Amino acid sequence: MTCGEVQPFIEDYADNSLDEHRKEQLKEHIDICPDCRGDFDSSVQLKALLKAFATEEPKCDYFEKATALIIAKISGDSHQSKEAH
Repeated sequence: MTCGEVQPFIEDYADNSLDEHRKEQLKEHIDICPDCRGDFDSSVQLKALLKAFATEEPKCDYFEKATALIIAKISGDSHQSKEAH
């Protein structure tokens, strides 16, 4: 395979989501091509960093509670500004 043929599959290879035949083709190329190997290594490192910073999904009532707090804060601020005048 050429670099141009390998590049579109680098992310999938890093995710280990390719079929065995395609995986073997990419491995053979990446083992001998320093540029594609660098791209692969960078992709693996980026995925590891993103996974390390993954956050949990908010609970189902999060947005409802946050909206209520914002409205209460806005209402309180407007009420306080009227009292200051």
